[in-house]
Amino acid sequence: MPPKYDPLTSAPGKQSTYQIQSKVTLVWRIVCLLMTLFFFMAAFFNINDPDWYLWVPIYALPGLMSLPLVFKPELLERKVWTYFSVIHLTLCCAYCLYTVVLVFEAINGQLTNPLKHEEGREMAGLLIVITWLAICRFTNIGRSGTFWTNSVH
Repeated sequence: MPPKYDPLTSAPGKQSTYQIQSKVTLVWRIVCLLMTLFFFMAAFFNINDPDWYLWVPIYALPGLMSLPLVFKPELLERKVWTYFSVIHLTLCCAYCLYTVVLVFEAINGQLTNPLKHEEGREMAGLLIVITWLAICRFTNIGRSGTFWTNSVH
């Protein structure tokens, strides 16, 4: 329930902290929904890849982890979500380091666009997964009782 208007602490025409908090939460939920759709589509399009058994889980897990955040952003604070995100983030970072080596071998020390090679595209996909999981896990966006949800004026 939104707090009542207090003429001593609230100026007319200004949004209350509750209104701003609900807008930030709505934006966070929309971003989580978009990332869920992105990761599920990436997993779907990798089904026909020769090493689908590797890439479908790499993309599907962040999608599965983002889907509950659309409905209940407080799940970011649960230990199960935290453990899964840290484990998947660690594995993706390790595999990204391996693909960096593969990219350097593929380009043979030439100055060229790494996305022209399959290894470069794989590295880009891993960087997207790593970035999203790091944003979810190590920032305060979407968490209750933080700057983003309580103290925005």
